[in-house]
Formats: sequence, C-alpha cells, structure tokens
Amino acid sequence: MDQRLREILNILSSTKDYVPGPVIARRLGLSRAMVHRLVEELKLLGYVIETHPRRGYRLLVSDDLSLADRYVRDIPGPLKFRVHYVEKCASTQDIAEALARQGVPEGTIVLAEEMSKGRGRMGREWIASKGGLWFTIILRPRKIRYLQLLSLVAGASIVEGIEGFLGVKTMLKWPNDVLYNDLKLAGILVEGRVEADIVDYILLGIGLNVNNDLPSWLKDKATTLANITGRKLPRIPLLRSILYRFNENYKALVEEQYDRITSLWRKYSTTIGSRVRVHLIDGRTIEGLAEDIADDGSLVVKLTNGTRILVYAGDVEHLR
Repeated sequence: MDQRLREILNILSSTKDYVPGPVIARRLGLSRAMVHRLVEELKLLGYVIETHPRRGYRLLVSDDLSLADRYVRDIPGPLKFRVHYVEKCASTQDIAEALARQGVPEGTIVLAEEMSKGRGRMGREWIASKGGLWFTIILRPRKIRYLQLLSLVAGASIVEGIEGFLGVKTMLKWPNDVLYNDLKLAGILVEGRVEADIVDYILLGIGLNVNNDLPSWLKDKATTLANITGRKLPRIPLLRSILYRFNENYKALVEEQYDRITSLWRKYSTTIGSRVRVHLIDGRTIEGLAEDIADDGSLVVKLTNGTRILVYAGDVEHLR
C-alpha cells in the first residue's frame, strides 16, 4: 500500500470523529484534491470512509453485519448489491433459494451471523459459528457456458479482497478452496437452477473464517484471519473489499473474457505444478501432476503414463 494511504488511515484511525480535509492536507503536505483522491483509493480497497461536505472524513470500523446493506450499495459494476441480513439461520443457501424463486434481483446477498446447518461441497458440513463471513450471492446471468469458472472467479475475488484490505497473501486450491500456509481459510459452494445453458438462478455461497472460533478438531486443517493477523477484524470493510473485486471479475465472466479469469486464477494457484491425488465423484482415484487449468475451468492432470485427463469435479489432495 502507498505510504500516503497508510498515513491517511493512521490519521482517520486515531479518532472516531470526522477529520477535516484541510487538516489531513496540512499534516501530510498534500493538496486537498490529492487527499480526496487518496481517500477514494482507500474506498476502493474496501475501507468504509464517510464523507461530509463540511466536517471531512470519518473511518468506519464496524463488525456489525446488520449494517452491511448501507455500505455495499455504491460498489460499481454490473451487480447492484443488496443485503438481506439474518442473525441466525440453517443455511444462507436455503434462504437465498427461496428468495430467488420469488424473483429477487441479481446481486441480492443473504448474509448471516451464524449458520446451524452450513454445508460445503458434496453435502459436507460447514462449521459457521459467530464471527465469520457467511453469505450467498444470487446471480442471474442470461447464460453461462462454463459454470466451473464461477468458482474460480469467486476464489480469485476472495484472495484479491483479502490482500487488498489486509495485505495478507493467500492461495487457491482447485476448485474452490482459499488457503493460508496450506490451512483452509475459505470455501465456495455453487448451486442453482440451470436448464441446458439457460440460467434461472445461481446461488454462490461463500464461507470465510474471520473472527470465529474453530473447533479443536479443525485447527490442524483450517485457520482464521484473526489468527493470521493476531487481531479481531472489522468484517464490513472486508466484505466490501471482496464484493468490489467480485463485481469486476464477474463482469469479465459474463462478457466471456475467459482468458482473463484463468490467468488471474493461475496467479494465485497452489495446485498448478503440484503432484495431486484426485478423488473423482464416480469413486475412482487418480494421481499425477496438475499441469494447468483449461479454458472451461477444468483441471488438467498428467498421469504417470503420460495421459492427460480433464477433471471437472472431485476432491484434490496435494501430495508432498
């Protein structure tokens, strides 16, 4: 992050009140126009900064997810986000499906503080206690050629959002895991109603460990952003940062800019170049070198006999 951005953040973080633009400008030796431009850059990184024409700027450091709706509405891009907040539910996917069937617009987000029956891929349980980011985005693209790419878009957006807001570098494991030092930090679940290539709705579920406590049996497999940074984190700015990147990347997907999506995913991939064991959904297991991802998002695995296989669904285990 630009040093000037850090200095503005330090000034705004020192008080809960507004700080006049001229005061910031004098302290940093900048013009008021430059201060305004840098504040706008901070907003794009995910920081929620309120602007008052007379009083100046105020940094919102909020962990109250019930306020999320008012702070995501101005995110630019094709999706106009609206948040449907619930304190506790069985699964945000279930609520989102009911809303989707009622015809709510694309960009509607179901956001929960806690889920009692969260689920991951292949019907697995997802532990979703208080303190995490558990949400589902309702999408209605007119058509989507490669549904697998949506998982890649979501994963890359989470990684970019975390790095942009916190400076923490995370990696992607095919097809839908975000990792930090090989520990799972986030997962993605894509469900929906699609006939042929005509989409009624898609439910993009995202679970990100932030300030939540992990059960003891998960601590050697997963981690949280609070554990990584050593502090409790405000989730609204983090959510905003992820949604900002997702809006950009989703636009590329619906415009069929597949090369951009796969190139972005490769940048953060920890799977490509690794020896892997893949448990396929038909019960078979294969081992080989994960060489690349194809344009449709499938994983290209080279077996020991030289045969290359495209994997569209399954669990990937990285081999040491």
